[in-house]
Amino acid sequence: MNKFHRCVSILWVCLEKVAGRQTCLRIVGIMGLLSVIASLVSIAVLERARGTDEDKPLKRTTRIAFGSGTSVDYRPQPIWVQGIMPSNPDVWIW
Repeated sequence: MNKFHRCVSILWVCLEKVAGRQTCLRIVGIMGLLSVIASLVSIAVLERARGTDEDKPLKRTTRIAFGSGTSVDYRPQPIWVQGIMPSNPDVWIW
């Protein structure tokens, strides 16, 4: 377990002792909902800022890359440079 996960675990235990499990779950649910809303607003703002280019043809997505489980800490991750970036995917799905 890295430092970030340890801090989150400690925070969760402290909050659970003070506020109770149901309150903690509500807080996590609200944070998740706010995260989704923030993501949707960001997408809307970026799409609006990008504008419409009706002259440009749409690019066909032909290469999709999938992945998961990379480490959260700051160890080197050569898979990005040696595997993923050279394959030049159009889309990356985590």
